[in-house]
Amino acid sequence: MAFFKPYSLGTMMMAWRLDKTQAREVVAVALDHDITLMDTSVSYARGACHAMLAAVIKELGCSQKVQIASKVGGVASDSDPDHFKGLSAFNIARQCDLSLQQLGVDALDLLQLHFFEANVPLHEQVEAMQKLQAVGKIKAWGVCNYSASQFQQLHECASQLGGALPVSNQVQFNLIDQSAANELPDVLKATHTESMVWGPLSSGILTNQTAQYMAFDPKSRIGSGREKEGKLAILAQKSTQKLLQQLSQASNKTGASVSQLAIAWVSQQAWVNTVLLGPSSLEQFKELVAIPRLQLDPLLLKSLALPAV
Repeated sequence: MAFFKPYSLGTMMMAWRLDKTQAREVVAVALDHDITLMDTSVSYARGACHAMLAAVIKELGCSQKVQIASKVGGVASDSDPDHFKGLSAFNIARQCDLSLQQLGVDALDLLQLHFFEANVPLHEQVEAMQKLQAVGKIKAWGVCNYSASQFQQLHECASQLGGALPVSNQVQFNLIDQSAANELPDVLKATHTESMVWGPLSSGILTNQTAQYMAFDPKSRIGSGREKEGKLAILAQKSTQKLLQQLSQASNKTGASVSQLAIAWVSQQAWVNTVLLGPSSLEQFKELVAIPRLQLDPLLLKSLALPAV
């Protein structure tokens, strides 16, 4: 897709860990670094993320410069009944309209099915997305968190129906969790589909703070959030600790931070089309957008890998 540049902005922290002023500064910095795709979801901050992003774009007067990718299928409001959740044709259409309203746009550049759902017939989901594109509410559609086999099923369904095909698959991929690289690249290549990568820092594990202290900052997203126990288990693994030590050594050698090295490694993978940078603060975002200027040695980045236990 033409708007898939090497880096895109993940907005999940807006209206959660970023207030409007901080969000405005982050978007401004993104534009200064030619990062124009904003990835969001109807479920982020239960719509408040959409509203904040819309307000920021309006204040900056940058609506003609940005592209918006959103997602449907999650929980848009905690008070929603069950039929207002999931990937039924009804809810896909409903949440798309809700997203357009919250974002204040006539069409989304990309709309993604947020997760694979086996309880709704695949053809129903695909037809709903194709219809939205046919009527001009979305310009393209894709998926998020689909395995290679799940995406192949969906793509075959779309091909059989004869309408618009999915153009992207957004997956988690980082130095700790490399499972997406096992089979997905071959499927993406065969279907001429592009990839979006989220979680390049494993939700904050791959940082200087964690590498130095082998512990999370109590004020960080992990240190104070619902992910803490699961991430602590990952951090306790010997392989993770060896990886952090390796990153620290590379950081000392290059002057790049652990986070910069981790993201640069992801972006170097041939099958990765864009990496989502989802900052919790303006300071962190300024650190991450500096990655292209570091001119890191490709051989050094290639040497980074999850060590065997």
